[in-house]
Amino acid sequence: RVPDIDALLTPELRATSASMMAARGLTSPGFYEDLMANPGLFDRVRALGTFLRFEATLPARIREAAILVAAVEQQNAFIWDTHQHVA
Repeated sequence: RVPDIDALLTPELRATSASMMAARGLTSPGFYEDLMANPGLFDRVRALGTFLRFEATLPARIREAAILVAAVEQQNAFIWDTHQHVA
């Protein structure tokens, strides 16, 4: 079980989460919220997502199509809902 995330969030982690959500145009942290129970894991997954989404060399259309394919494969409605409008 994931512990009560609100009890674990430091001001720094809240600021990092808010910054990430703003940069990605999110209204909620989605699955990242569960990762915040382990701040080290949250930072690493967030950094990987940032690299893949904003710094990798794939054209945006191909990247978003790959994200949607992965969302269908994993039956991940959050990722599908987040990325379908971009794709």
